[in-house]
Amino acid sequence: MCGIAGIVSVEPVSATPLWRMLRQMLHRGPDEGSLWGEGVGFMPCFETSSYLELPKSRVWLGNRRLRILDLSPLGRQPMSNEDGTIWVTFNGEIVNFSSLRQTLQAKGHRFRSRTDTEVLVHAYEEWGDKFVERLRGMFALAIWDGRNGGQLLLVRDPLGIKPLYIWVDQRASAGKNKLPELANQLLFASEVRALLASGLVAPYLSKAGLWTYLCFGSVQEPFTLIDGIVALPPGTLLAVTLTPDGLQITHHRYFHLGPIDEDQRVNDRSTALKALRELLVETMREWLVSDVPLGIFLSGGIDSASVLSLARKASGEKTPLHTFTIAFREESFNEAPLARQTAQRFGAEHTEVLVTPNEVLARLPDALKAMDQPTMNGINTYFVSEAAKRAGLTVALSGLGGDEIFAGYSTFQTVPFLWRWQGWWSVPVLGWGIGILTTLLPVPPDTKVKLRSLLKGESYLPDGLALPCLPYLFARALFPPETIRKLLVTSNSLEDLTAWNKRVKEIWAEAEGYEVLGKVSVLELRHYLLNTLLRDTDFMSMAHSLEVRPPLLDIAIVRTVLPFPDSWKRDRKTPKALLVEAVGDLPSFVVYRRKTTFTFPWAIWLRGELRPVTEQALMSLPDLIGDFRPEEVWAIWQNFLNGKTSWSRVWALAVLSKWLQQNEVKEK
Repeated sequence: MCGIAGIVSVEPVSATPLWRMLRQMLHRGPDEGSLWGEGVGFMPCFETSSYLELPKSRVWLGNRRLRILDLSPLGRQPMSNEDGTIWVTFNGEIVNFSSLRQTLQAKGHRFRSRTDTEVLVHAYEEWGDKFVERLRGMFALAIWDGRNGGQLLLVRDPLGIKPLYIWVDQRASAGKNKLPELANQLLFASEVRALLASGLVAPYLSKAGLWTYLCFGSVQEPFTLIDGIVALPPGTLLAVTLTPDGLQITHHRYFHLGPIDEDQRVNDRSTALKALRELLVETMREWLVSDVPLGIFLSGGIDSASVLSLARKASGEKTPLHTFTIAFREESFNEAPLARQTAQRFGAEHTEVLVTPNEVLARLPDALKAMDQPTMNGINTYFVSEAAKRAGLTVALSGLGGDEIFAGYSTFQTVPFLWRWQGWWSVPVLGWGIGILTTLLPVPPDTKVKLRSLLKGESYLPDGLALPCLPYLFARALFPPETIRKLLVTSNSLEDLTAWNKRVKEIWAEAEGYEVLGKVSVLELRHYLLNTLLRDTDFMSMAHSLEVRPPLLDIAIVRTVLPFPDSWKRDRKTPKALLVEAVGDLPSFVVYRRKTTFTFPWAIWLRGELRPVTEQALMSLPDLIGDFRPEEVWAIWQNFLNGKTSWSRVWALAVLSKWLQQNEVKEK
């Protein structure tokens, strides 16, 4: 696990911007930092004044290393092949690196280290850019191929578990939020803040990013909150070629979540279940590989209990397993007793971390500083990651992905229901009648507002297209469009949202070939998981130099489960029946408990100890972004205090305010 960064430029440039980016990401790799420059060579990070004496270079690669595999100096990055023509800097874990290494050794490749990084170098030598199709795990990587004039490859894993951000100094306008085909300079890094730290990127607000943040409580890719910085999409390979005319940029998707061919489909449930059980255990065995201490995040739910059970099966009865959970004094939110029982059932050494509102208040500035982008989520991961690191761990396993793949969320009921009714909304009388009924439904006020907005034909997409995925977007929404238009003075003149519109359509194209629950799974994987859960987990855990691995998101598991018939995934008695059956030994007190979301008791805390800091942040927001109407921001706060809106809306605005202040973001 590392932080990576780099520069490729038409004209040779100083190493100082790269050094600044690496310094910003010290928390991602505190064990060592190194860089390499074309024509300059490999060197460790040192004081910035020393970089002024270095020759300039067209290509710089940098790395902050958190040692996990091969702790020796042989694991340092950037890493090269034998003749120094190919260099790689890499963030993540390639879980099938051992089998790839054996294949490459059989083809004559020789290895100096025991790292997965070196496997990438030789895999690229052997298979060219097709090597990415052989990788399993979580990764964001950059490869410089100095042969034939020079080319930089940037690659991100199929589900976007690891982040990778890009900023381009383009030669000609390519349209807003769109990568140009020709540029002067390209920077990349594992964090948005690292690109800002380079000194080459102006911290101007992206209004397109702001719009998506208000829609969902997290910025939607490819946008960030900084104008000009974009995320490389999951499953994408981007190539930057040095030409006499400038940097030639091309990119393509090497991975799609589309359904498998019919002749590959398994039709017998018992056969499929047996194969899935074997796949889960074997996959867990690969994700457990580590040369440093490893633990498991444990809540009271099925997903984390499944990870613990599978880890026990994969590692054997005698291998020590360490689990961690967060405890609250507020009993209705406290899953610690269930987690404790689960840990005892599987013989794990268990640690509970009590989190109080006073502690959150005291540590809130640090937690907010850990956010690479603002989010209404993620604070819980900050505290449990801190506890795991304090206990001496460097790696932790998480149950992320279980709900998305095995149909655990309430969206797997509500979205199909909305799809069934979607055709009637355009009928004026029926649409009006359904609109009236929504006011009588026994649902929270926020849900009624979102339903009303959906039935009125509101859209999150700039062209207003009523795509089939709109019910899902409303189900996951923080604010509906009508509320955002009240909040923002110039919401109707937002900058180009075409890039997001295109992304939403691409995601729906991936989902179309599946049955109903498979469609929802793809939407969850590509929206909520990618833009909220994975991103939050990455920067909150890396704030404590902790690697978090989500083994249930192994692409082999995803590929196996998504095409299964809906009837295999549904069971009125057993939630996530397919996962429960495949794991086989989950305790009943975990399986049949009432479904809850692991979260802090924010509604209580925001009305109590956190009220002053929240009010101050809300009052500051209109001063930071002139588009916000002060009276509308204050109305949301009052609605929360009166029980008419959720804590998440208030908290999202407060976090946004704090993040803008910390990063000195300005409006154009």
